[in-house]
Amino acid sequence: MACTTLTSSEHEFVRQYTRSMVTMSTIATAILATILLSAYTGQFDRILSFNNNNNESMIHLETSFKRMEYTMKHITIQLLWIILSMYWVIGHRLGTPALDPSNQREDLVWMPKNILTNTIEHGLVFIISQLIMVIDLDSVQCCRMIPTLNYIYLIGRIAYLIGYPSKRSFGFTICNFTIILTVMFNMYQLIILYY
Repeated sequence: MACTTLTSSEHEFVRQYTRSMVTMSTIATAILATILLSAYTGQFDRILSFNNNNNESMIHLETSFKRMEYTMKHITIQLLWIILSMYWVIGHRLGTPALDPSNQREDLVWMPKNILTNTIEHGLVFIISQLIMVIDLDSVQCCRMIPTLNYIYLIGRIAYLIGYPSKRSFGFTICNFTIILTVMFNMYQLIILYY
């Protein structure tokens, strides 16, 4: 890797940009931790239609298959976002030389392509980690955490899209936090399986 020397203005830009990213990521993490803790403790049960007036579960997910089915239905949100991202790239190609990728005018669609790539990368890991996670969740945890994680992730994708390229750290942190949380839960379950 080549070593480059930054000018003082470039160094200042990098310093300010990094400070901005850290601030946005810290805010996103604090908001997410609060929301997820509230969901886990049942603060959103009414919003998620988990409890009716008699405080009985409206959704019965006693088997792993039922929890997997419930999770896959919520994963549809992520799949829809991927499809919308694909059509956004197509929309940017229409009416431009980028319609034919062999014209070497990918510069006209770099932003939607980068967002689509990031959406697929994050989406794939998030979807798979949820499907693994749901095996170890009970019915109540599943009803609380799966919708919450998916809606938070969608908000993160929207924030990433709005902030791209220079203000994407808030949305990126939201998406990354949900992925890291599910993967860490799965790693914990793997560790306790053997110990």
